[in-house]
Amino acid sequence: NKKEKIKVLVYGAGGAGEQIVRDMQRNKTSPYLPVGFIDDDLAKQGVMIHGIKILGTRDSLQKIVKMNNIDEILIALPSVPSLVIKQILNQLGEADFIKKIKILPSVHDLLDGNVTLSDIKEIKLEDLLGRDPVDIDFKLIKEFLQNKRVLITGAGGSIGSELTKTILKFNPQSIILLDIDETEIFYLLNEIKFTSVETIPVIGDIKDETKMSSVFEAYRPQIVLHSAAYKHVPMVEMY
Repeated sequence: NKKEKIKVLVYGAGGAGEQIVRDMQRNKTSPYLPVGFIDDDLAKQGVMIHGIKILGTRDSLQKIVKMNNIDEILIALPSVPSLVIKQILNQLGEADFIKKIKILPSVHDLLDGNVTLSDIKEIKLEDLLGRDPVDIDFKLIKEFLQNKRVLITGAGGSIGSELTKTILKFNPQSIILLDIDETEIFYLLNEIKFTSVETIPVIGDIKDETKMSSVFEAYRPQIVLHSAAYKHVPMVEMY
C-alpha cells in the first residue's frame, strides 16, 4: 500500500542513487516509496531513472520537498562531504515538513560497492565532523568472519548494534545477539530484518554464569565480540 510507505526524495542520481531506488522498488517489504531525485548536474534535469524523475537541484530542495509531501530525504552520495550535509540541514532547518534525513555509508564502508536498503543510516555526529576515513583490510576481516558463528554481547547497545550491522555484511554463518534489554534487541532485529543471515536473539546477563554456559553450549560461537558495558559510567562509579 503506497499510502503507508515513507515518501523519500533521493539526493544524488548517480550509481548509488540508482541502486538504492531499484532496491526500494524490487523489495516488496521496503518501507520506502521513492518519489523523485535531486541532482546538481544540470544535464540530468528531467531525466527518468527507473521511472523516477530528477526534479531539480539542491537549490530548489525546500520547494520540491514541500510540493511532493516528502517524509524523508536520502543523501545517496557515498563519502558525501560533511559540508554538504551541513548545507542541506541548514536549508531544511526552518522547514517543519521534513522529518528525517538519511545517508549512505562512505565508500570505505561499502564492502562490495553495491548499495542496498540495509545500508541506509541516520546522520551521526561523525558524519558532520569531516573526519578522515580509516583504511581497513576488508579482505582479512571477511576471511575472519565469513561462515563463522559470532556471538555479540551487549548487541542492543549503540556499539553492539553497529557491530552487528557491520558484521552481517561479511556473511557469518549465524550471529547470536545477546543483551539484557529485550526492547533494544527488538529494535535491532527490526533494523536488520532484511538480512539472510541466521540471527539468534538471546536475553541474558553476561554476569549470569549459568546463562552464559547454556548459550555457549547451545550455539557454540566461534567468535565472541564483547560490547556489553554500563552506559553511564560516572554515575555507576558513584555507587
